[in-house]
Amino acid sequence: RPLPVSGPRPALSPALTRTRAVRRRLAAAGLNECVTYSFVAQAEAALFGGGGAAMALENPIS
Repeated sequence: RPLPVSGPRPALSPALTRTRAVRRRLAAAGLNECVTYSFVAQAEAALFGGGGAAMALENPIS
């Protein structure tokens, strides 16, 4: 027997399903987000899940 073309799709949690639906609706309305971690303060980057030591620039431009 030949192998299936693809395996079973992973199940998404209800929270992730809602998050994706909201993001798609906002994007369809023309709203997009962009966070440039390298040009924000560490405290501000932390609000978006960034700002860790692995992401810090030793010689930032700003």
